[in-house]
Amino acid sequence: MPKPKKVRKKYNVSSRIRSQGDASLKGLCVLSLVSLAGKCLLVNMKTGKDQAPSLTLATAIEKYSFQWTVLLAVFGRAPNGDQYMKCEQVNFTSRYRQCDLVDYLNEKQNNFLDKSISKEHVINAGWIAVPYQFDIDASFAGDLFSQFGAFDALAKWECAA
Repeated sequence: MPKPKKVRKKYNVSSRIRSQGDASLKGLCVLSLVSLAGKCLLVNMKTGKDQAPSLTLATAIEKYSFQWTVLLAVFGRAPNGDQYMKCEQVNFTSRYRQCDLVDYLNEKQNNFLDKSISKEHVINAGWIAVPYQFDIDASFAGDLFSQFGAFDALAKWECAA
């Protein structure tokens, strides 16, 4: 009696590309600050250092969809000199391409900026985007933002003085 043939999964190109994209961006995040003049940095979350994106990574971020986690942050300085950060994490349950999230996140960041801290205290704003589900710790995010100059700008009350 002949053995029954094994049923094999069909080769799925889009599934393979998705898993390659997920694997290539593991441990990396995209960071942006208003003070960086619209420039985004690709940062290794383990070392905290920015790295130049290769063509493969840039293509993966641009063309493939991911289940993004985004931390929106606003930085302030009180008149007594205390620096602080308010943040809000946005988790996406579906996979989205980066270009599909831009308008939504810009609106969300502007609303968060208006509601979170006094306009007189604002010194900077930014975000961290991770292309997979990840709980971004506020202290980790604060250290990362500080490393890239989040608190280097002046508040309105400092400029008026």
